[in-house]
Amino acid sequence: DGPGIQLSELAEKIQRLHIFFSLLIPDMNHEERQLLDEALIHTYNKKGITHDNASLADPKDPARYREMPVLGDLYGILKKSAATKRLANILNRLVNGSASTFNQQTNVDLKNKYIVLDISELTGDLLPVGMFVAVDYVWSKVKEDRTEKKMVFLDEVWQLIGASSNELAAEYVLEIFKIIRGYAGGAVCATQDLSDFMALKEGKYGRGIINATKTKIV
Repeated sequence: DGPGIQLSELAEKIQRLHIFFSLLIPDMNHEERQLLDEALIHTYNKKGITHDNASLADPKDPARYREMPVLGDLYGILKKSAATKRLANILNRLVNGSASTFNQQTNVDLKNKYIVLDISELTGDLLPVGMFVAVDYVWSKVKEDRTEKKMVFLDEVWQLIGASSNELAAEYVLEIFKIIRGYAGGAVCATQDLSDFMALKEGKYGRGIINATKTKIV
């Protein structure tokens, strides 16, 4: 019955962004992660967004969110410091390079009843990054309403829990399978090769998903 605790939306978002960057830069060290964290907070602060959730509202139109930063805003901060120059150089591909479509606001009306998140054109190291962005959006939609039934289907899930992924991303996917029932939902995943499914941390995450599922089909 005590006062409610307001969890920071910004802190939660930055935690998910750390997963995004861990997939993009697998060899990032602890110091770089800390510097990236500071740069992310600074990037949002420049848009007027702080750990106070009320700061998300646009002062000119409180019913709408403020304009959110894009990767180019973060890139501008990272390249100013010699300590984060390496991170900036890697991110440059998504800002000014061949994958610069990542560096823009969405031009899709996300209130549409039917939305296709097509990542078929992404290859190599950008595929797990794009897949995570899609899964993160879907998971946020799942959590909006606990009363509405929904299903999440993850094909080629090894991209996020296999050898080419990392523990942060795999833990994120495993969480979906563990708690989605609490949001009146269910999850289905598919993969062509069980060895890929079990490739990370001796199958810790693949086994975790299998143990959390009611139905298994081989």
